[in-house]
Amino acid sequence: DWTGLNFSSIMEEAEKIKNT
Repeated sequence: DWTGLNFSSIMEEAEKIKNT
């Protein structure tokens, strides 16, 4: 199950990938 912490981490990673 995806917890809030995981979701936050994934969101940050996704943003970094999109930025690059």
